[in-house]
Amino acid sequence: MSLPFDLVLTPIQHPEALWVAPLPARVARRRERERLFLHLVLLGNAPITEKQSLEVYRRLTGVYYSTSGTASGAMRAVAQALNGWLLRRNRTLAQSGQQSLGVLTMGVLRPNGLYLGQSGPLHLLAVTAEGAVHWPPSELGGRGLGVSRIPSVRYHQVPLHPGDTLLFSVRPSPAWTLERLAASTTQSLESAHGDFASQPDADPWAVLLRAQEGRGEVRVFSGAETAPAAETQEESVPAAEAVESPGEDEPHAGESASAGAEEPPKAASAPSKKARLPRFRLPELHPLQWLAPLLLALWDGLGRAAGNTRRLLGALAVRLLPEDPALPSSMMAFIAVAVPLLVVAVASTVYFQQGKDDLYQAYYEQAQVYLAQADLAEEDASRREAWEKALQALDNAERYQVTDESQAMRQGLLEKLDTRAGIVRLDFQPAIYGGLARSIVVRRILPLDDDLYLLDERTGAVVRAQLTSRGYQVDASFRCGPTPRVGALVDIVPMPRGNSMSAVLMGMDADGNVLYCRIGEAALEAALPSPNGNWGLPRALDLYAGNLYLLDPHPRANAVWVYPGDTGTFRALPVFFFDSQVPSLEGAIDLARTPDDLYLLHSDGHLTQCVIGSGGAETRCEDPAPLRDERPARAGAPPAFEGAHFVQVQYVAPPDPALYLLDAQNEAVYLFSLQLRFLRQYRPLRPLADTPATAFAVHNRARRVFLAFGNEVYFAGLR
Repeated sequence: MSLPFDLVLTPIQHPEALWVAPLPARVARRRERERLFLHLVLLGNAPITEKQSLEVYRRLTGVYYSTSGTASGAMRAVAQALNGWLLRRNRTLAQSGQQSLGVLTMGVLRPNGLYLGQSGPLHLLAVTAEGAVHWPPSELGGRGLGVSRIPSVRYHQVPLHPGDTLLFSVRPSPAWTLERLAASTTQSLESAHGDFASQPDADPWAVLLRAQEGRGEVRVFSGAETAPAAETQEESVPAAEAVESPGEDEPHAGESASAGAEEPPKAASAPSKKARLPRFRLPELHPLQWLAPLLLALWDGLGRAAGNTRRLLGALAVRLLPEDPALPSSMMAFIAVAVPLLVVAVASTVYFQQGKDDLYQAYYEQAQVYLAQADLAEEDASRREAWEKALQALDNAERYQVTDESQAMRQGLLEKLDTRAGIVRLDFQPAIYGGLARSIVVRRILPLDDDLYLLDERTGAVVRAQLTSRGYQVDASFRCGPTPRVGALVDIVPMPRGNSMSAVLMGMDADGNVLYCRIGEAALEAALPSPNGNWGLPRALDLYAGNLYLLDPHPRANAVWVYPGDTGTFRALPVFFFDSQVPSLEGAIDLARTPDDLYLLHSDGHLTQCVIGSGGAETRCEDPAPLRDERPARAGAPPAFEGAHFVQVQYVAPPDPALYLLDAQNEAVYLFSLQLRFLRQYRPLRPLADTPATAFAVHNRARRVFLAFGNEVYFAGLR
């Protein structure tokens, strides 16, 4: 190792808790360039003996140096080994009321800097050439070791230069600030140690770290000199032995231990206020920095696995076949070809499964680094970007493996992102029992009582599905679609109860012809009276207070026509909706009428809001209508709907009047007040499809929301 500095460790009071690992004679590939130190504090009332402590450290050293792959992967193996032993020990001691919580710091000095892995509620303060930062305890480090099956480890990568100083502690003194740590860099180690140790409420288990000119060694400062903390001779720790549990000597009261009978730490403190020092930045990690060592290990390991499998099958063949098999030459030729292929197939299967584990681990650790970056971010946008990158890395990890820890990380990430974006996650389930025909593309959803009506964009026909105990089932007898007189339907609206046509819905084609669709009876054809200027290209319908609103955005018309209702029929000529101010309807695709307004949705996702005049006042329109996100938590940050592209709009009547908008690309349904204030957005717990949504609907009475993706329809309960 050719580093221009040594790393000097200065324990505040307990050097016995610190272990600088000797380099074993045999190590995994590339481990010979790494120097490991460990620091273990046991909180609780079950200390371990000095003999156990040394044995634990020796075996954990073997675990680290015998584990191939990334340094963080080897540190995780150390944490898993220690966690397993503490967990078994706590279970054994549970009846006597004794328990211990392991707080572990692992440090690896490498040519490119210092790698740290921490389990438990630890603070880490750093003052380096890049700046200064305080990492308070976080969920990444967990509560500690020995309390759950899967250990939590928080990773840090710190580029070091001579003079850089760090400190880690479970309960740092309030006087241990970044300013004090920065001032200590100009002091001798002895003076810095004395200054920190003399502060009120000094944590006796804390450790100072400083990079000093040297040759790349890790040393422990004790008094006026520095020396290695462990024996310096090399010792060999076989890989098989290294992963065994340490000896289970019973604890003895009053004996030396890694920690006294301290109580478990209190809840993690809030992040400290930012010091007036340069901001510390974690380096961006390109995926190749994680994957290249793994791919090299895969290549080497495949050869070793193939060799081991070949020897195993050869030995098996000797035992199974007679000494003089007298096999025909054709069979011998087959064996000569088949056995090598079998060897490669078995070896590949075994080793590539291990390769998947390594790839999972690499991406998972990358996600942890992005989470650490989010902890350091000063701006909400930077914090959100880091969380999004962490989620992307986690998606990559779960392509190879889904674990309890990855699921827990995903849930935590989604909660962070969702809170800031006002997202409520819903558990969507398939709605149609047996599914719809593959050719169907649902363009409009109309929920009525216990029925679901689905407009197929390709045929212009409507499918009816009835709610049963097994979900919605298609009614094959329902007929509502193109006829010789009425073409493919472009939109549908519900009909008022008790209408003269006995229809459940009305559909319209692109020429203004309508179809009254009935249950158990044939649909009735009709034609809407055309306006004086004739039709342009009718696009969408809405029904409000018995009146029909028809959107015709074609430049020849540029109109919204209002048909007065007469017991569900529309025989009178329509009325032009606008007064003197007529907005451009070019690109308008949908509309929604509310008690006081008409909203028009355009193909680029923006809304036009027209306030209906009353008492002689004219109808006035605002285009585009401003959407507002006035939540206090979003002050100074982009609105939650930034980047959304709305494709459908729906008004929901009282008791909870509101406006819903579909963001098809993000599988999101946004909820706005009638004053266009953002309230929340609904998204699935997990992605539902690889393509954008094609339709949505909210069933206010049943408190359900529906999403369609082509021929797939899902529903979830609103909350």
